[in-house]
Amino acid sequence: MDKYTVGIILGFLGAGLNLKASAAEVQKSYRNSDLTNYKYHQEIYISGSSQELFNYPLNLKINRSDVYFTDSDGQSPLYYYLEGPASCYVKIPQIPKEGTRIYMYYAQDAATSNVPQYLDASKVFPFFDDFNGTALDEGKWEVIPGLKKECRLQDGYLQLKDCLILSRNFKIKQGIVEFKAKAEDNAGIQVLVRTKASAQVLFPYEQIVYSSSYPGAEHTIAINDIAKLNISKPIMPFTDYMYRATLNTTGILFERYSQDQQEKQAQIQFFDAGNLEQGYLGLKADAVPFNTGSVYFDWIRVRPYVEVEPIAKVIK
Repeated sequence: MDKYTVGIILGFLGAGLNLKASAAEVQKSYRNSDLTNYKYHQEIYISGSSQELFNYPLNLKINRSDVYFTDSDGQSPLYYYLEGPASCYVKIPQIPKEGTRIYMYYAQDAATSNVPQYLDASKVFPFFDDFNGTALDEGKWEVIPGLKKECRLQDGYLQLKDCLILSRNFKIKQGIVEFKAKAEDNAGIQVLVRTKASAQVLFPYEQIVYSSSYPGAEHTIAINDIAKLNISKPIMPFTDYMYRATLNTTGILFERYSQDQQEKQAQIQFFDAGNLEQGYLGLKADAVPFNTGSVYFDWIRVRPYVEVEPIAKVIK
């Protein structure tokens, strides 16, 4: 199992687990009126980590979308994000070292089917943007244009051309930065994972992960635009890839996956325990001289980093 994606496979839920409750029984037993819309519920135990965790987004592997989660009291709703047809993240308010439990409700009544108000990625992750709006969220991002600036949202992507955007208020010291992106043939995907850069800083310190088809910069970790490590595994133009940059006290681990996350295609790790101050996030399109190729970001999110991930399992 991937170290950075801790999940559980719930399979075909409800069969033979003796954890079903009819809608009428739920209505009698629970104060939360939302729960009356679901036919069954499932108890999930979450083991503790090496430290007590707060507001932790836990990945669960599920096979349905009509779900609703509550805290250990079986009442208090939890925010969650459906990543795809078989995966979601649930924000757990507190995970003690000794562990905790949550509940998942499912099989929503078709007559009352609706999108729950707690299905909200911005409430699950410390930082998240899927660029699905009509304009860049200026509350999250500051635009620093180049000579041929192009920064726009189109078809669910952020298109950048000769342009850098920086997180306006969000900073990161340790964490897992994940993003999905693609590039034109004459452009490179550049993410500043920790930078002091802003419009007011003259000499920024930047830690950068870089992906392109350029020889010598195919899968790179750079400090202040100086490549420290690279492996010669180029990307294909107009092809979506999923990236993960893990930042901790030892340095940076940079990974590239196929867009369905089933195949790891590249991995490098740069050990550098210095310069661990908090830094802004930045997204950038880098192009070869005299060209202005575009980069397209589908989404970006940040998750907490912990050395020992919590593990979840179904209580039968």
